[in-house]
Amino acid sequence: MDDLHELYERDRAAGVSAWRAQWRHVRRLADSCVRVWTARRAAWMDEVRADGTAQDLRFAVRLFRKHPASTGIAIIGLAVAVSVFTVVDAVMLRPYGMDDPDSVVSIDEPRHGWPLWPYSSFLKIQDASTLARVEASLSPRVRFSAAATPGTESNHRARFISGGYLVMLGGRPALGRPIGPHDDLAGAPPVIMVSHRVWSAALGADPAAIGRTMWLNGTPVTLVGVMSRDFTGPSKSGGPAIWAPIAAYDDVLGGKPLTRTSNELVEVVARLVPRASPRALEDSLTAVVDTWNAPTEPGERRTVRIESAATPVSGRDATEAYPLRA
Repeated sequence: MDDLHELYERDRAAGVSAWRAQWRHVRRLADSCVRVWTARRAAWMDEVRADGTAQDLRFAVRLFRKHPASTGIAIIGLAVAVSVFTVVDAVMLRPYGMDDPDSVVSIDEPRHGWPLWPYSSFLKIQDASTLARVEASLSPRVRFSAAATPGTESNHRARFISGGYLVMLGGRPALGRPIGPHDDLAGAPPVIMVSHRVWSAALGADPAAIGRTMWLNGTPVTLVGVMSRDFTGPSKSGGPAIWAPIAAYDDVLGGKPLTRTSNELVEVVARLVPRASPRALEDSLTAVVDTWNAPTEPGERRTVRIESAATPVSGRDATEAYPLRA
């Protein structure tokens, strides 16, 4: 390119008019581009001939001409299969956005087989567990607004979390700070984090929004952080729009604060400690649950199940798609 500019300046110095010098410059530039393209095309063709690609292409063309219907069906079928696998991989098989997903598990209640426990039972499990860090959450829908003005609210899925939830799963903020154990204490001021998409869409991606008062169901709360884009936690909906501590649940949803006697159902997840196995955790928690209530029939035992919480596939399918530790 520098040589072409030099030729242009030389033409002008030799008395060539500006328009003629520019025309020569454009022609030289076009000739240069053609030579580069030709050289690269020749090099690509040499590579194709060298590795047999050209022969494969000729065979494919002959096969398509000879059997257009069957070949076309095969090509379409392959394209559909690739597309379906891409969707399944993205929606079902790909691990959730969190740290070390293969060590994250759900703790299923024995009677109904879902990881839903009364809040009081969750606290007992959390206190008794030595083989895993145990945390809990609730996911109601809430009305969110960045202003107290009526008519500015929008409905979103929120996740109210126990104090160590984000620390356990690796939920780090893109801006501000995360929700921590001190936010989940009785009497703590209600705070929230928002997802990156809510911060962009509802708050104009304004960094100054951190520290401002927002409203959940008409209750004033303080925005302390924006969640990183890639963190979802074990959530099939791609992660909640809003995060808040369980201590703020009664402020936002009304009712009594959650205490050690509360029966509000929470979803319980855990992270296995190093060298702990899911089966060992099952046995230890089953022994804990057995002490709560006497069996109604001889030999009856309430067995706690531990399932993978690594991907959107649930239950035993999750174990097959993303195996738990042995």
